[in-house]
Amino acid sequence: MLNQLDDELWCVDALQPLGPGVQFPARMTIVRLADGLWVHSPIAMDDALAAQINELGPVRHLVAPNCFHHLHMGPASARWPDAKVYAPVGLRAKRSDLRIDVDLVDGQGHWPDAIDVVEIAGAPALSEFVFLHRPSGTLVLCDLAFNMHEATGALTKLVLRMVGAWQRTTQSKLWRRITKDRAAAGRCCERMLALEFSRVIMSHGQIIEGADANQRLRDALEWMLAGK
Repeated sequence: MLNQLDDELWCVDALQPLGPGVQFPARMTIVRLADGLWVHSPIAMDDALAAQINELGPVRHLVAPNCFHHLHMGPASARWPDAKVYAPVGLRAKRSDLRIDVDLVDGQGHWPDAIDVVEIAGAPALSEFVFLHRPSGTLVLCDLAFNMHEATGALTKLVLRMVGAWQRTTQSKLWRRITKDRAAAGRCCERMLALEFSRVIMSHGQIIEGADANQRLRDALEWMLAGK
């Protein structure tokens, strides 16, 4: 079900099965731009949800924000064939079957009137990009940080505890394994934190809102920032 967060901003929450007994909360974010809808990290959807989205406007941009969040991009791009698909360049080799129209790049080149893009360099296996929707002061993340305080089933909670991401705002321990250049990643995070935002939407966990949103995210990224 669509949840409106701001004038031109919505999200949809779902459960993503990751294995027997493990389901992660997942979130799709939708922004209405001047030319149509921008959809971040598409989730599995039925015709009813797609109809609700279509009522908001034409889908023009489908975004795979890293090399892990691509499972539902194929069905989404088939449902909305006129939309451009944006993804990290590394996803082309991983998903040669997937239509990718535009390689994501750092800066304001893709959506200059509304969205800034920051690449989190230094972890090419994931190749995460984060997005600032300037009109609403909203930072949209994918896996850069978790804020998981609720989970379905004991096994899901166990997995979250194992990766150090249960009931706190933090980075998964996976980042320590996949980050090859911690200094570069830390510098990118500093650039991101220099942006103006009061809301943080992440794909996994509760949304952060308020004057302390920046500081809470900075605290969550302590390990990565310490390497810059």
